[in-house]
Formats: sequence, C-alpha cells, structure tokens
Amino acid sequence: VSIRIAEKLRKSPSISSEFSIFRVPGQLRSVNEQAYEPQMLAIGPYYHGKADLQHMERHKIHYLRLLLHRTKDADDHHDDEVNRYVSAMKALEERARKCYAEPISRL
Repeated sequence: VSIRIAEKLRKSPSISSEFSIFRVPGQLRSVNEQAYEPQMLAIGPYYHGKADLQHMERHKIHYLRLLLHRTKDADDHHDDEVNRYVSAMKALEERARKCYAEPISRL
C-alpha cells in the first residue's frame, strides 16, 4: 500500500508552495453552496463587485475614513495618507497575487 501511495505522489503534479488561496472545487461547493459564499462582505478578488455584497462597500469606506481620522486632523482630506497606503499595497501586489492558485484579473 505504501509503495502505491508513494508512486501516486511521484506521478501527481506538484503544487507550488507559494499557493495558499484556492477555489473550493465545484463538487465540494455543491454540497453546501452557501457555506462557501460570502453572505455580507467581499474581501479579496474572488467576490469583488458581486451585486448582493455591494451594500457593505459604503461601510468599508466609512471605516477607512475612521482609520484615517486616527492618523490625521479631522478636516484633512487624507490624500497623502491614502496615497501612502495605496503605494504600500502596490508594493505587495505581485506577492499577494502569487498566493492564489489561479491567475487573478487586474482590478
């Protein structure tokens, strides 16, 4: 038995150790679709723009504004701070994209 398992492992394609985010296979999802679908909030590219999650987008902006108020004066427009955060995220973008097992379209 162990020889057959070892042989199957040798023949199976390797998966990059960089990958850590995978789509749940359709056959498994179909058992309980709702268990694998976000119900309130989209985080990440798989569900970005999904119509039934759009109502939470304004809350994301609200909480971003609260975060920015902690770092700047309340009447400041926060442009510099936002640009700094966006630049930091852009610096991590390629590394983050490599975590996904399949290509992610540019958003």
